[in-house]
Amino acid sequence: MTQAAPVAHAHRPPATPKSLIIRPWPKVVFLYPTFVTGVVCWIISFFSSDVTPEGVAVTANHIGNVFAVVFALNLLVFSFDFSRIKTITIAVGVLAVVFGIGWANTQWGWFKGIKDVVGKIDIRMNTQFYGAISIFLAFILGLVFVNTRFNYYEINHRELLHHHGYLGDITRMPTSGLY
Repeated sequence: MTQAAPVAHAHRPPATPKSLIIRPWPKVVFLYPTFVTGVVCWIISFFSSDVTPEGVAVTANHIGNVFAVVFALNLLVFSFDFSRIKTITIAVGVLAVVFGIGWANTQWGWFKGIKDVVGKIDIRMNTQFYGAISIFLAFILGLVFVNTRFNYYEINHRELLHHHGYLGDITRMPTSGLY
């Protein structure tokens, strides 16, 4: 029995991509945390039945507060363009406030007062609200995804192509002389 000699392969450079595709996304994609929170709250509120003897739903209060906080933070991010330094400054500022409240608690016992104020916040939404918000945002995000398939830029070694429109319109821009 003879053994085959190993075949020597020539070293090939890694394959370079023939073109680069860039898809512009609108700002509405930043609402995905609200969408995810809405779906989770929808599921929790659909299956929860935490009712006290007085007929008050305890879980609805907590779910509503969580949804409101996520929605408010999401709108904050959606409304402003945060640079790296702004984000770090806000994070350090929030941390300073938290530590300041902690220090004030050791001096004057503020946590009880803050807990009383925060405990009185009672934001409630029902299951249909969470469902409607989730379905609406899913629909909008789905439309945005489909739209990005028909509006994008393609860069290759000879030209820049802007694909736009649902009928496949293309605007060609040569790259000769670009540096």
